Amino acid sequence: MGLLSLILPLLILLPLIYANRLNQRLFVPARAISFVDPTKHGFRVILHDSFIKTQLAATLIPMVYLSAIPLKRDALPSVQMIYPDSIYDDKTISVNGLLDSSWYYVCVEWENVSRHNETIGSDCRLFKTLDRSGKKAETTVEEVGTIDTDINTVFYRLHTSAEFPLRITVTLKGGPSMPPAQVFFTTEPTELEGSIPNLRGHND
Repeated sequence: MGLLSLILPLLILLPLIYANRLNQRLFVPARAISFVDPTKHGFRVILHDSFIKTQLAATLIPMVYLSAIPLKRDALPSVQMIYPDSIYDDKTISVNGLLDSSWYYVCVEWENVSRHNETIGSDCRLFKTLDRSGKKAETTVEEVGTIDTDINTVFYRLHTSAEFPLRITVTLKGGPSMPPAQVFFTTEPTELEGSIPNLRGHND
């Protein structure tokens, strides 16, 4: 009777332990986003072929979520659930109804279930909707260039359209010794000017 009393609790717990081992939640760092085409009021997100094949197979009972989180104050986010049946043909998902000329954190998130575990993952990037003239933004820092130079100083100007907290680091590359980097913090679109002194002059 003593041995049975020791074994019985183990027999009760064994199915629970085995079930937990087979039903783990795993995060997979897969790259879902292949390309993003911005519009004035949204984004068209093209997914990687390999992502669709490995993470959105019909046998895995997958689910996809597309969200656009605005980085502008008082703007509303957009979150939608997408059934993979609509993805297999054109490999594209879209979000609309956003503000023009605005930065968004675009995220593709997914979950699926196999016989042994549950898989989740996300792929997020920073993008900007087109402005009213249809201009596309490739970077948060624009129009970087030198204003003037003298024998040992470079004067520069740069412009940023970011409407959120941003740290900008300015540095030079090339040469035997470089001056320390300069760091700026901005919270809104602005134009910055600065200079890098104490450079070695050119000697003929």
